[in-house]
Amino acid sequence: MAGFMGTERNGGVASLRGLEINDAERLAHLANYKELAHNIAPVGSFPYPYTVEHAIGLIEYTIAAATSGTAFHFGVQNEKGDLIGVVAITKIDQNNNSCEIGYWLGKDYHGKGYGRYAVSLIVSFAFKELKVHKVSAISFKDNKPSIRILEKIGFKREGVLRESAKSADGKYSDEVIMSMLEKDFEKSKYSRMDLNSNLRLDRR
Repeated sequence: MAGFMGTERNGGVASLRGLEINDAERLAHLANYKELAHNIAPVGSFPYPYTVEHAIGLIEYTIAAATSGTAFHFGVQNEKGDLIGVVAITKIDQNNNSCEIGYWLGKDYHGKGYGRYAVSLIVSFAFKELKVHKVSAISFKDNKPSIRILEKIGFKREGVLRESAKSADGKYSDEVIMSMLEKDFEKSKYSRMDLNSNLRLDRR
């Protein structure tokens, strides 16, 4: 497993850690709101209501995926050590040295600086530990808070997938493709973040 921790002026304090089975009840509580299920792409990939059984399934998957190196999921902690959300690296392409990130927070933790810091940590992990060349993210066009987080970190818009996702009510949504390249990351302040030496990726 791996992780970062740190502070941000006028923002939250966040750290990342691996998810464990005993996080299931807390995870289910955090994830159980309709807006989250509607904002996670692709539509239908995130259940609502979100139960403890769903959380256990996710945690078991994250442990297996991290062991095989196919994906990495981390719990986001606030300054009190409370679990407040999840960030992830998926679609790892070793041929092209690229990956995709995803992220969400419990609704009580929106707008407090945690999101931007947590996402910057997972991006730093991707570039520093996985040594990727490019990190991508996909957001629904109407999910403006998510897009703002990516833009503040330094992601650029690549384009829009028009009406590419169908919601539960039958409406179609545009998806915005955003990305950051290694050279852009190296120029950003986030490249100066230090890995927590006790939580580095286990490459054995």
